[in-house]
Amino acid sequence: SPSPGAALLAAAAAPSRGAAAMATGCLAVRPPARQGSCAGVESDVESERLLGAPTSDDEAAGPLGRRLVVAVATLAVVSFAGLVLEAFREQPKLAADMQTEAGLSVIGLQALGVYAAPVPVAASPLSSITANDFWAVHDLLLLGYDAYFMKEGSEGYAAVQKGALELAAMMQELHPYAPCRQQIGAAFTAAGGLGRPGLIAAAGASWACLPAQYDTSSIKTPFVPSLLGAGFKAQKTRMSAPFDLGTLGACSTSAWPRTCSFWVTMHAMARRADAIGASARFLNALLPVLAGGVTMCGGCTVHLHALHKPVLPPAVMRDLGPVH
Repeated sequence: SPSPGAALLAAAAAPSRGAAAMATGCLAVRPPARQGSCAGVESDVESERLLGAPTSDDEAAGPLGRRLVVAVATLAVVSFAGLVLEAFREQPKLAADMQTEAGLSVIGLQALGVYAAPVPVAASPLSSITANDFWAVHDLLLLGYDAYFMKEGSEGYAAVQKGALELAAMMQELHPYAPCRQQIGAAFTAAGGLGRPGLIAAAGASWACLPAQYDTSSIKTPFVPSLLGAGFKAQKTRMSAPFDLGTLGACSTSAWPRTCSFWVTMHAMARRADAIGASARFLNALLPVLAGGVTMCGGCTVHLHALHKPVLPPAVMRDLGPVH
């Protein structure tokens, strides 16, 4: 059965029907001209096919050919349904049942057409990921440690902070961009390792290590260490984002740049965690951080609790505070 990390990645990988490929620098899925490109870098996992790249079968039967097949099949179903309905027009209930079945068949065939016709590489958000899209690792660590929606001082609050500290420790293994793995690891160790100073140092390094070399002057309303434990005062950082969205790739047009960065980063790290056998450790640290309110979105947090109740620590479920 697939590992938890593979399941997390599947939702992102499915639209492009490509195998996830991680380069030693970063995801090898962006155009060479993009900042932070990893073109030509050897893969550090077993699969080297780029996300979004068509298979030989896709090339042999492209989108037009597949959609023509679906169109013909749909027409045949509709025509057959019409004949059946005409034959049973004197029997309204039977006709209604047949109409419903025919409608479901058409919908199913259309859905098959959407699946069968591969998404063009240029249209796939995953194909435009750049190293700078991982900028919100900084907030994943700091905001994660802040446990924004948890009751301060509670057992659940401590569990969320523990998850954030463990994520900080894993960045030297799991960050998708190799220079960041090295620099974050060095900063984390120099600041004493597992603890609040180490986490703060890792967060700072996670900006500086990227091609754009972000800092507080290049991020709109950044979440900074002085806001840890500040409660509602941190609300102003809810829509934090780089001033220059042009430095981003997949997240450059997102209405929620930080959340986009979170999701891109988590999927990329899940793929890497699978490759090195760290999936369980990664998810055990990540899920409490998400449940603690790292998105600063009350509805998102409540939904996450509802959907992940079987795998969340009971204390995290119990000690969730007011959300907004």
